Amino acid sequence: MAASRTIGSRAALLKLNFYVAHPSPVGTFPITIRATSGSVTKVSIVVLTVTQPAPANIISPAEGNILTGSTATFSWDSGSGVSQYQFAWGSTPGSSNYYSANTGITRSATVGIPNSSQTQTLYATLSSMISGTWQTRATSYRLTSTSSIAPQGEHATTPSCYVYNDNVQKSCSFAFDNLADAGWFVADTLV
Repeated sequence: MAASRTIGSRAALLKLNFYVAHPSPVGTFPITIRATSGSVTKVSIVVLTVTQPAPANIISPAEGNILTGSTATFSWDSGSGVSQYQFAWGSTPGSSNYYSANTGITRSATVGIPNSSQTQTLYATLSSMISGTWQTRATSYRLTSTSSIAPQGEHATTPSCYVYNDNVQKSCSFAFDNLADAGWFVADTLV
């Protein structure tokens, strides 16, 4: 797949809009962006990654952990192509008898832990909005009066631009120094 076009630009910041139609190939695609003025050319290579949409996963606390105390903070990864999240905390999978909130783009929620003198199982249900449809995952946790939450960190790397294979337009911005002068034209090439 290769494409090339020329865009007139006088700005130091170039914004390209990518629209990936479904189905499209997934993978990593280098994009070469050239800015030219007379005999001077500036080049920047940007990596565009196209992935399949996927719902988010709770990363902390780990599923099956024993929770104690009065509150617990749940956090989750971003998933792929997710536009918003809903989080519910209840006594059965999918229930929200203790907590329910649409967290928008926030990837955490702090919930109250009900008082319990005996061990019981509670469920965290995380829903991810992908292309207008909620996709749900439930995880279970145990309550007791003797253990604490073991914190865990999130580790992620982010390439220059992600585009999801979900029919949704995505904008990516790329900066060039000193392009504010007249006469610069920017071309992008998808290889």
